[in-house]
Amino acid sequence: MAAIEALRRKSALKQGPATGPAVGDTTVAAPKPTLTTHNAKSIRAVRVAVRNMEQFVSNKTDGSMSSGWLGDIESLRNHLSNPLPTRTVVVVGHAGHGKTTLLNSLLHCPILTTGATRRACTSAVVELHYDDIPNYRAKVDFLSRSAWTLLLSPLVEDVLNTCQRLPSSTDAATTSAMDDSAAVLVQLFPHLSGLEVYGNVSLEILANHSSVEQLIGFSREFSVDSPQDMEEKLRGFLSSRQGVHQQRMWYFVDSAKIFGRFGMLATGTVLIDLPGYGDSNLIRSQKAADYMERADTIILVSDIRRVADDANTHQYLKKSIKRFVGFDGRTVADDALMMVVTGSDNQIADSEYEFQNDEECKVVADFNSRISHIGGVIQEGNGFCLQFANDPDSKDVLEEARKEIAQHVKDQSDLVRDKLCYLALQRVEQIKKQVQDLYENTWCEINKGNPIPSNPISVHVVGSVDYRRLRSRDPMQAGPMVFKDINHTGIPGLQQHISNVALRDRSSKLVLTLTSFDSLASELCQHYQAHQTSKFDSYVAKAKDELESLQYQNSKTREKNVSLINDTIEVMVSTISDVADKSAGESHVLMRKFGVETHANTYRAVMRRHGELRDIDLNDLLASDLTAQEVLTQWNMSLNRTLPSQMAKLSKDLRKEIEDALEKMVTQAEEILTLPEASTEPPSAKRRKIDIANNSQIRNARRSVKYEAELDHAYRKAEASVRRVQRSYGGTFKHLVQKELDPHYDTMGLEKGKGMVTRIKAYIEEHLETNSGEMFSAVVERVREPLSGVQGAVDSAYIEALEKIYRVIRNTMLVEHRSIEDAERRLIETFLASLNKYREYASRFADRLQADAEEAGRAIAASSAHGLAQ
Repeated sequence: MAAIEALRRKSALKQGPATGPAVGDTTVAAPKPTLTTHNAKSIRAVRVAVRNMEQFVSNKTDGSMSSGWLGDIESLRNHLSNPLPTRTVVVVGHAGHGKTTLLNSLLHCPILTTGATRRACTSAVVELHYDDIPNYRAKVDFLSRSAWTLLLSPLVEDVLNTCQRLPSSTDAATTSAMDDSAAVLVQLFPHLSGLEVYGNVSLEILANHSSVEQLIGFSREFSVDSPQDMEEKLRGFLSSRQGVHQQRMWYFVDSAKIFGRFGMLATGTVLIDLPGYGDSNLIRSQKAADYMERADTIILVSDIRRVADDANTHQYLKKSIKRFVGFDGRTVADDALMMVVTGSDNQIADSEYEFQNDEECKVVADFNSRISHIGGVIQEGNGFCLQFANDPDSKDVLEEARKEIAQHVKDQSDLVRDKLCYLALQRVEQIKKQVQDLYENTWCEINKGNPIPSNPISVHVVGSVDYRRLRSRDPMQAGPMVFKDINHTGIPGLQQHISNVALRDRSSKLVLTLTSFDSLASELCQHYQAHQTSKFDSYVAKAKDELESLQYQNSKTREKNVSLINDTIEVMVSTISDVADKSAGESHVLMRKFGVETHANTYRAVMRRHGELRDIDLNDLLASDLTAQEVLTQWNMSLNRTLPSQMAKLSKDLRKEIEDALEKMVTQAEEILTLPEASTEPPSAKRRKIDIANNSQIRNARRSVKYEAELDHAYRKAEASVRRVQRSYGGTFKHLVQKELDPHYDTMGLEKGKGMVTRIKAYIEEHLETNSGEMFSAVVERVREPLSGVQGAVDSAYIEALEKIYRVIRNTMLVEHRSIEDAERRLIETFLASLNKYREYASRFADRLQADAEEAGRAIAASSAHGLAQ
C-alpha cells in the first residue's frame, strides 16, 4: 500500500506544469529568412545601357563636351563591373574569448581551428568570403620578402647579442614567443634546436633557408569538399598549436582567404578573424591596425565571465569604445561598432547569480521547490522499490513504479534545465544593460555637455556551444548545456543582424550607382532634344549670365565654409600643441621615475628597438598626455561633431543657392519663350506649340539637374576623407613619438649585460632633458600633417560636385539652337528611345533595391529596439 500511495502522490504531482515559469516570456522571435538578394541579370542590363551610352557619346560629341560624360561613364562601368559591394566586418578580442568559435557558429560549419584553453589558437588573419560554389576553396598568402626581412632581422640580431646556444625545440615550445627571440627562431627553424649560435645563425643564412624558399613571396591555393577538410588543411598554416618539432607556419602567413557558400555572407559581408589587436607581435599588431583602419564594422568580443566581474575587461572595453567612437569616429547608428559577449550557455548556479529583484528570487525559489519535491518523490520511490524488490505480489506495481520514477527523473532534469535557461536569459539581459551603461558612460565622458545618444550600441550575448549542439543531427553529440530553444543562444539573431546590415549597405550603394546612371541618362536625353526656335537662344544668353552669377556665389560660400573648417582643425591642433608643451616639460621626469625595479635580462632587444620594455611601453608613457581626456574630448568635438555640422551647413547653403538660380532660369524661360517675336502678325499655331514645347523642355531639363544628390555625394565623400584621416592614427599618437625616438631605440636595442636598465634610463632621460621640446614639436607637426589635408579634401569633394552640377546645367538648360539633319535626328531618336527603356528598367531595379534596404533597416531597428527594451 505504501508503494501505491507513493504512485498516487506522484500522479498528483504530474498534474502540475513541467516547464519553468517565465522562460517562455523571454523567447526571441525566430529571425526572418535572408532578405532579397540582387538580380545579376538586372546589373548586366544596366551594363549594356552604359556600354551603349559610351559608344553613342564617343561618336556624337567633340572632345571638350564628351570628356565629362565619358568620365562619368567610366565611373559607372567600374561600379557595375567590379564585384558587388561588400561590408568588411572585423572580429577582435583577447585570446581565448571565443572569436573563432563564434565565427564557426555564424558560418554553420567548423571551418576554423578552435581550442579548449584561453591560449590563442588562430594566429594569422583569416578572411571569410561568400562564393556560390559547391565546395570550399582557400588562398594562403605568405609574407613578402621585405616583411620577412623586417620580422627576421631583429630576431637574429637579438639572438647574436644575447645568447651562445639556442634552446631545444621542447624548451622553445614552452617559452613565451613574445619574450624570447631564441625560442621564436627555433619555432621558425626547428633544425636550429639546441645548436650553438655561432656559425648557425645569420640573417643571410636564415633569410634564404631552403625551408622558407617556397613560402616567402608566394601563395598557395587549394579546394576541398567539406569544412572539416578545410580546417585540417589550414590548421598547419594558421594555428599556433603545433607539434614540438614542427615549423610554426603561422609566422610566415600574411593572410588566408576562405571562400564558400556561407549563407549569412550572401548579402555582402566579409568576416575577418583578426588576431593581433593589442599584440606584442609587432608585425601582427601592425596588420591588425591596417585591417581595423579599413573595416566597415568592428565587433569587440569578450567572454561573459570577464564582462560580468573583471575590472581589467571593463577597462579594456572602455578604452576600445573611446578609441573606436571618440578617436576613430565610428558610430553605433550605422553599426560601425558592435559588441558580442560569448559564453551565455555556461551554466550558472544560484549562488553565482546576482538577483535584481524579488520577482527573480521568487521564480528561482519556485523552481528549487519543485525540483526538490520531485527529488524527494524519486528518493522515496527508489526506497519503496528497494523495499519490495523481493516481494512477488508487488511485481506489477514495482514495474509501473520504476517507469514513473524514470519519468520523474526526466521531469526533474527538464526543470533543472529550465531553471538554468531562466538564469542564463536573465543574465543575458543584465550583461546587455551593463554593456549599454558602459557605452553610455564612456560616450558622455568624451562628449561632455551633450545628451546621451538615442541609438543604443548593438550588443549580442551568445552561446556558441549550445547553438552547435542544437543544430547537430549527430546522435553521439552531447546535448546542450543550458538552452533548448536555438534562438535563446543569440546566434540566429546575430547572424540576421550582420546579414541585414550588409544588405542595407549593399542595396544603398547600388541604388546610388543606379541614381548616377539615371542622372547621366537624363542629362543626355535633355541635351539631345532638338531646340526648334531662335527665341531659345535669347533665353540661353540670359541663363548663362545666371549661371555665372551662381558660380561666383557658390565660390564665395564654399570658401567661407571651408575656412571655418580649417579654423576648427587649427583650434584642435592648438590644443594638442599646448598639451605637447606640457609633456615636453615633464618627459625627463617620467623617465627618472621609470623602471627602477625591473631586471635587465628580461628585455628583448627586438622590443627595445620599438621602445617597449617588457610590460612598459615608453611611447605610451610619453604620449599619455596627448591622448588624455582633454585632448580626446577636443578631438571628438572637432572631428565627430563640429566638422560634420559645418559640412552639412555648406551643403545646405549651396543647395539653396542652386535651387534659387534654377528657378530664376525657369522663370526666364517662361517670360521669353511665351512672348511673340517682333512681328505685327500673331504667332501661328505651330509656333505657339513650339514655344510651349520648349518651355516644357526647360522644366524637364531643370528636373534633370540632380544637385541634391550630387551635394549629398560630396558630403559623404568629404566625411569619408575625415574618417580616413582619423583612423590613420590608430587611436593614439604613440607611434608618432616612436618615430621621433627610433634612432635612440636602435641604441637601446644594442645594450646588454649588467647595468643595462640604468644606462637606457640615463640615455633617454638625457636626450629628453635637452631635446624634448624639439621632439614634441615634431610630434605635433606629424599630427598636423594628415589633418592639414582635410580642408583640401573637403574643398575638392565640393568643387567636383559643383563642376558636375554646372556641366549638367550647361548641357540641359543652356543648349543653343542648332540645325539637325534628318538622318542624325533619327539616330538620336532611336538612341534616346532605347535609353529611356533602360532607364525604366533601372528605375524598377532601384525600387527593388530600395525596398530591400528599407526592409533591412526596419529589421535592424527592431533588433536594436528589442535589445534596448530588454
